[in-house]
Amino acid sequence: MTEAYAIVSPRARRVAGWTLVVAAVLSLVVMSHHPVAHGRDPATFMQAILATATPNALVHGSLIAMMLATAWALLEFSVWRGFSRAPVRAALPLYGTGVLAMIVAALVSGFVTTRIAARFVDGDAAAQLQAQGLFAACWAVNQVAANFAVVLFSGAIALWSLDLVSDRGSARALGVGGLVVAVACTAALTVVRLDVRGMLLVAVALAVWQVAVGVWMLRGKAA
Repeated sequence: MTEAYAIVSPRARRVAGWTLVVAAVLSLVVMSHHPVAHGRDPATFMQAILATATPNALVHGSLIAMMLATAWALLEFSVWRGFSRAPVRAALPLYGTGVLAMIVAALVSGFVTTRIAARFVDGDAAAQLQAQGLFAACWAVNQVAANFAVVLFSGAIALWSLDLVSDRGSARALGVGGLVVAVACTAALTVVRLDVRGMLLVAVALAVWQVAVGVWMLRGKAA
């Protein structure tokens, strides 16, 4: 009987493994260059947003691209691991929904706020007050979406890890490490606000797990 992981060719497995490693590292590099706008009043704040519009769009556009690449690589990992395993099947929709939620957060921070600033930067006091309300709404959407995404990512990692701990050797070690990352990321949400610095801390933990999975795929042992 053909094993499920035979569906994924060795070449696809290696490409997916390298994708996980490279995307994790690049995501951290890009996150470290995330621009932050400051301003004591609405007009100054909007001017700062517009001044950083290009790097802000590049950062968030790049992060979206890497999230999509990671989602594909983890799909390959799941197929290679085997869809006959219930935790693997359950992990995929959780992770995919998390990617969609994080994309919403990135679009709001990277593009919607810039549109609002461009629309209201030259407005009167009433327009600037309206812009403040819209920025507050954008921040709320960003935080809800980002927190929801991290919870879903953690749930997916926990499910993949529960499947891995049923094996021996490196698979079990990877599974235990994944459970630690999942619990740590979820617990962090109770004490860390997901602003740029907070999101970077969570991203480091997720990247460690992602690199570990990528290296494990490159070694070529599904079970």
